[in-house]
Amino acid sequence: MSAKDIIGNRTQLTKWQDEFFAHMVKKFPNIERGESASLTGRRHIPTRVFKQAEKLTRQAAQIQATIDSINPLNLGKKRNEAIALLHKFFPGMESFETQVKKYKREIDSLEKENAALVKERRQAKRSALADSWSKTRYSANITNYCGLLIRYRTTSSIRSGCRNSKKHKITRYN
Repeated sequence: MSAKDIIGNRTQLTKWQDEFFAHMVKKFPNIERGESASLTGRRHIPTRVFKQAEKLTRQAAQIQATIDSINPLNLGKKRNEAIALLHKFFPGMESFETQVKKYKREIDSLEKENAALVKERRQAKRSALADSWSKTRYSANITNYCGLLIRYRTTSSIRSGCRNSKKHKITRYN
């Protein structure tokens, strides 16, 4: 037995979550549900990057609180505290920016590759359709020519060649 047997696919899981929310909101009307990623277009953030962003957000809030609490009586102490916090904050922020840029480049590359594949698939479909139309027209033309040849009683060798053709259905016109 696996979770896939119980939960099913992503659509089934979303349906279960919707039903759970509908049940819970009856008892707790203040509950809110987030928007679906399929509607917002958001992508999954790796856990490591998310935790690093959370840590940097907490550090930035701590720095802001320290700066806001500076007054003329504690200026020296709070200034040194803010500088120490900034020395911890900036290396982590630079590392985070580097990682975000790397992910952004990868996402852009994948989106370009995806667009190229979609374009290639469309062209292949068009080409296959044009090829199919061309073969159909060619087959129809051969059938019509053979019909005309038979109708106008051309030489017996041409007529027998048209009648014996296995690829094309020959309609005899009289």
